[in-house]
Amino acid sequence: MNNVRPERLLPGFEIYSKAADGKYTQHSPSTITGVPLKNSIDSALVPLSQKYLFVKLPSHRVFVRQGYKLVQQTNPRMRDRKFKNRLTTFNEITGMASLPVIDRLDKVRQAYMSNTAVIELDLASIGSNDCYQFDKDINTKVIPPGGYLLAGQLVFVRGADVTSVVYIELDSSTTRKRYPVLRKIGDLHGSNALLEQAYQDIQRTRATKNHVTYPGSQVLRVASTINFSNQYLVASKQT
Repeated sequence: MNNVRPERLLPGFEIYSKAADGKYTQHSPSTITGVPLKNSIDSALVPLSQKYLFVKLPSHRVFVRQGYKLVQQTNPRMRDRKFKNRLTTFNEITGMASLPVIDRLDKVRQAYMSNTAVIELDLASIGSNDCYQFDKDINTKVIPPGGYLLAGQLVFVRGADVTSVVYIELDSSTTRKRYPVLRKIGDLHGSNALLEQAYQDIQRTRATKNHVTYPGSQVLRVASTINFSNQYLVASKQT
């Protein structure tokens, strides 16, 4: 069965440039190979010489920007000694956003979860019979049934004529760290737990304002693109 999901009819990532007077100009949507399109699907025709690019974040999806705050704390062993601890924060971001430009592998590692990173969030439970667009388009051997958090960091990838908005992806078989986009939930730790909490808080706030969203749709979309060749993008064990 081919499902025409309502969120697929809404805009994807739209790419703009910003002039010195502060005005934004949208670049013509295209495929990743440069074929012009009427509507945006995350790529656009942008000359390589064009600077100051921004992405317009779709309002029906959830995004946060990573930051930090300094909190004064007391040393438990020396209570008269106080120090400032740097704590990671994730705050909702909407509208226009600037993103890192990636053109080399070392830039991927530098940009990954750095301060001011823009991350898309979504949360969903994937069942054994769930699909995104077609029957069985989610490989349950790679993505076992369960609850998953999508945390995809956005970057620009630029070519001579085309610029695309993508998630950072790194194959863990060639690095010492794992860079999954989907993580099994239930007992997340550290930044992953903060991301899950940020998503829940944003959705609760949106619900009180009747903000139209499609919870879970992006988890299913990403899950349908993962197979044995890129299974490093999913952490099926809780982390």
